[in-house]
Amino acid sequence: MNQIKKISATIFMLSIVMSLSAQGDYYDNSGKIYTVVAVVCITLFAIVGLLVYLERRIKILEKLINDEQRSN
Repeated sequence: MNQIKKISATIFMLSIVMSLSAQGDYYDNSGKIYTVVAVVCITLFAIVGLLVYLERRIKILEKLINDEQRSN
């Protein structure tokens, strides 16, 4: 889980840096930089949320499988 947090934080920082450096002047002058940052943040939070949800579901399934194997 810590690796997921580190990876998502790294991707978030890289996306901000890339959006600011390559097209920073255009987006900054037109006021669209906030839209870009908002979309990137929402996308990353959605991906992290999906990963957390899947991790919880997998843990439940692993527990069910282990309990079933122990009862047999």
